[in-house]
Amino acid sequence: MRPGAACPVYRFGATSRVRPPLALNAPVTPAPTLDDCEVCGVARLFSIRHVTMESISNSLEYILNMSTRMPESLQIAIISSGATIIAASIGVLLVFEQIRRQATNILLQARENERIKLKIKIYEEAMIIISTAISSASSLSNEVRGFIFQLNNYNIYIDVGVSPQIPTLRANKLNDMEYNLLTTGSDVMSLIEKWIILDKRLSLFLDVIHVDTLDLSKAFTDYFIHTIKHLPTEVPNSTQNELFPWSPPIEDDFSKICRLSSLLEREIGKYQCHITDLQHELQNILLGDMFDHHERKRTPTDDYFSVIDLNKYEEISKAYKERMMRR
Repeated sequence: MRPGAACPVYRFGATSRVRPPLALNAPVTPAPTLDDCEVCGVARLFSIRHVTMESISNSLEYILNMSTRMPESLQIAIISSGATIIAASIGVLLVFEQIRRQATNILLQARENERIKLKIKIYEEAMIIISTAISSASSLSNEVRGFIFQLNNYNIYIDVGVSPQIPTLRANKLNDMEYNLLTTGSDVMSLIEKWIILDKRLSLFLDVIHVDTLDLSKAFTDYFIHTIKHLPTEVPNSTQNELFPWSPPIEDDFSKICRLSSLLEREIGKYQCHITDLQHELQNILLGDMFDHHERKRTPTDDYFSVIDLNKYEEISKAYKERMMRR
């Protein structure tokens, strides 16, 4: 359409109207350099429903390109209106952007809260299992040590002429304690397998605990085979907990019991140390960032009670796998 030609229809949103024909004697007004259809284009441009930064930029460019072809008064009106609309559009966009960011932050915070809750839940579950395992090992160690103590006291009472007390340790009690220790150790391994996603390096403790329980079982078997002959034995079906005649072991047997007891306690101690290392690693993984603090590694006084440090995963894992292959 040539400049100055009449545009039969103005469109503003959904509204349309037809320009009435000019009277024959009406004064002719010179046509502007910008035709009316282009003005309609400006109106349509600012009536869009979905305003974006790209549309705002296009609108500004469109207005600036047309400004040189408009009458001065129309330029001022159009540019003023356009600036107002653009400013309002930018304000709306900023509001929507702020709302979007707030919604995103709320979602991220909700996720973090759930993450913290899950970490605490895992830690509580782990501490129950680990504490039970350490307690089971301590119970067995205390009974083994207590038996030596009671044997010593028995001989002392005899020497001073005081009626001695027969040791309280029994074979079935020893068996039950070893079974509880191995069962709780298996529970610890199941815990690691269940939450291995926390840190793949936790698989190291599966090898460590497996080797430790094998060493502990061997030490217990050697101790039990020799000690069972010197344990008091209850009379079957006795209602008064009567015992078969019992006498303390001779000196050589007592020395062997003491030696085997020390070996067993050593293996129990190593097992407990490694379970404690697992506890420290889980604390650091689950709670370290939460409290902005990480538990320090223990410092062993004996190299036999080595520290299982996940930061030395490759080195320790290789050593334990070699030990497992040599069995």
